[in-house]
Amino acid sequence: MKTLFKKILSVLLAVLCFGGMFAAAADAPAAEGEFRPFQTSEEYDDTGKNILPADNTQPSQPGSVMNEYVVVIPANSTVALSEWAPAIKKGTFIAVKAMDTTPSGENLTFSLQSSGGGGFTYGLAEEQTRRIEATTDGNYRVTFHAVKAVTAKIKITIGEGLPAENEQVKGASNEYVVTIPAGGSVTLKAWAPALTKGTVVEVKAMDTTPNGAEFTCALRSSEGDSIAGTLTEEQSARMTAPNSGDYSITFTTAKAVTAKIKIVTDPK
Repeated sequence: MKTLFKKILSVLLAVLCFGGMFAAAADAPAAEGEFRPFQTSEEYDDTGKNILPADNTQPSQPGSVMNEYVVVIPANSTVALSEWAPAIKKGTFIAVKAMDTTPSGENLTFSLQSSGGGGFTYGLAEEQTRRIEATTDGNYRVTFHAVKAVTAKIKITIGEGLPAENEQVKGASNEYVVTIPAGGSVTLKAWAPALTKGTVVEVKAMDTTPNGAEFTCALRSSEGDSIAGTLTEEQSARMTAPNSGDYSITFTTAKAVTAKIKIVTDPK
């Protein structure tokens, strides 16, 4: 009997001990876990703006294309894009686009140089594209320059399928892309009709880069006469041929402009 009583007492004591342990655990504060923010393949600054990848390299995010680069240009400096040095044949078109700049809206210039001699230098603004035709065979290099410090995401495309500067837009018989250098002039090679005296020619700036840029267009006759008009984005100018002859059209501007132009003869 005494033995049975001791066993029952031992069981009761064990139950009381375990109960005390659970109560203590319930009263104790829960341990704090380490907070880790969700990780993505992209990084953002305090404003929520995407931080561009490493300097002067191709973007490394999954799915990135092989013709996009990030270029960091210190103030009043020139940076060579060492990752871009293709062999290009004469007549091939090269398109250089500033997809994004930090700070937004900053301007920069780029220079293309060929080992076969010759080269080009153009200004470039955010979301602006410059298309250039290679004038020689050779290995090409590109450098970027900026007055103020700029980080830019650049896209460079090479290929015969690109629309040439100052040529017709594919699929549109009366639309053209014209790139006018600052302080310079461009004659639209693809437009050279024979007009009779009194023919009305309407020229419209369908789109310009930078937006809202102003430039002039001049009709010139093989007989030596000319007539000019001023254009801004979505604005049209109507000019009447002063005599019969073969005509050309020339665009001039104070600041660099790329414009999509529509030319209609005898508009209704």
